Amino acid sequence: MHQALRIDEILQLIFDFCSDLPDTRPRWTYAQLARCCKTWTDPALDRLWRRMDGLGPLLALLPTMDDEPTVDVTPSFEAAAKRVRQILHTKSSTPSFRLPDGYGPNVFPNLEAATLSHSGCLIPHIWRTSERIQRVSVSLSFSRKETDAHIIAWNDAVARYLEKLRVCAPHFHCLQVRGSIFDSLNATVASLSQLRSLTIQSSRFLTSNTLAAIATFPALRMLEVHADHIRGEEFEDCLSSLHPDDADAMSFPALEELTIRTSGLLLTVLLTRLPVGVMKKLHLDMVMDAHPRTDMKSVLELLAQKAAGSLRDLLLDDRTERDSLAAVADPNANAEDATSDAHSQRGYTLDDLAPLARVRQLRSFVLKDADLVDGDLEVLARWWPELERLELGANEDVCMSDHEHEHDEGTSQHGCKTRLSPAAYALVARSFRLLESLSLSAPPPRALEVTTFVAQVTSLAVGDARAMPGYTADAAPAVVDALLAIFPALKRLDSPDTEVIERFETALADSRT
Repeated sequence: MHQALRIDEILQLIFDFCSDLPDTRPRWTYAQLARCCKTWTDPALDRLWRRMDGLGPLLALLPTMDDEPTVDVTPSFEAAAKRVRQILHTKSSTPSFRLPDGYGPNVFPNLEAATLSHSGCLIPHIWRTSERIQRVSVSLSFSRKETDAHIIAWNDAVARYLEKLRVCAPHFHCLQVRGSIFDSLNATVASLSQLRSLTIQSSRFLTSNTLAAIATFPALRMLEVHADHIRGEEFEDCLSSLHPDDADAMSFPALEELTIRTSGLLLTVLLTRLPVGVMKKLHLDMVMDAHPRTDMKSVLELLAQKAAGSLRDLLLDDRTERDSLAAVADPNANAEDATSDAHSQRGYTLDDLAPLARVRQLRSFVLKDADLVDGDLEVLARWWPELERLELGANEDVCMSDHEHEHDEGTSQHGCKTRLSPAAYALVARSFRLLESLSLSAPPPRALEVTTFVAQVTSLAVGDARAMPGYTADAAPAVVDALLAIFPALKRLDSPDTEVIERFETALADSRT
């Protein structure tokens, strides 16, 4: 054997390659490598047993049981159990036998991560607990009935498990919960103040009291939560009850990353309570209240006050129904007024985004509901000189530009309306020096442009080329040539037009030969 193959760093690279093999081949390969030589045995077995999807492989190492209530633990069983770092439980069934009284208290002494899914939440503690547990992921069913006996049982079992970890696992810091959470689990989550990372995707089941308790966690750095059902004033009352002597007490003292489904009023309360200069990443999935533009501009102003020097990543996904909001704001408006106001209701304008000009260190900006013109992009480049990712509208929302609408009354069969033109791509390439990823809803250009481009975009998503008047499938090569002239470093292209994608892949393959 070559001496280089005895170096652990090189060996781990080989194992990393094996882990990417499809289906069950990685486990078979690790078993084969473990037999190759003594030097490889332990590292290969560590990889083989590192993650277990159920108890079957481990139980196969025990002696055959003849209706014995207790079985002896074999050396191979004990050695394999010590190698397990991650376990997945999807079933509550456990062996009918017992391990010896002197064995334990846990089967997996070095377990670091446990995933419990549905009835797997009921697995006994001995098969899922360790003093070294760091991460727990729980998947519960979604149910609107708080009388579902099995979901209540899963909730109670998970609550008891987390309470045990809170006491016996000092390194437990990451929790993910998906599904309906009821009173017992709400109360337990509210007590896990040692958490640094918390994800709760539970629809309407997270309570205001629990969210308020989470806001006091001193070490929490990452939070992902569904909270659009929580009213802002109710949450503020819960916070005030935790700090009766300090109405302006800061919440989320260490929070750097927040992904939240929220209403406008709740978001305002959250931002008001945040400390200054801590938030680095904010992803907002919003349903705004009445007068969305006014509310959101004030929210962005508040965000700039709190995170102008720290924010690096901002995503705004506003799912508000504009027509219904307009009706709420002015129920007496006639059809002509509604038509004239359609432009202002369709997305965020540069004026709406103006408070973000203070966030100079922004690296990533995603806006799913943009109402910008070409010239606005130059302004954004001046605001955010270090921007690396820019997404203004997604491909599923691709639209015709205003220019194309001059030739087509109403809407296009391929999309709605955008005010960005094909010229926006070249403008971006000239303006954003560090940009690597770009997504625009505007149709792509067809004409080559000779100029100096500074952006090094490698990933690009474009609007629908078929929205352009007179476009035919044989125009795809011209579109691709124009895009490659603007973005010569392009490695990935996403487009609703399959002809454009196929032509790009052909051009990319030709450039490699």
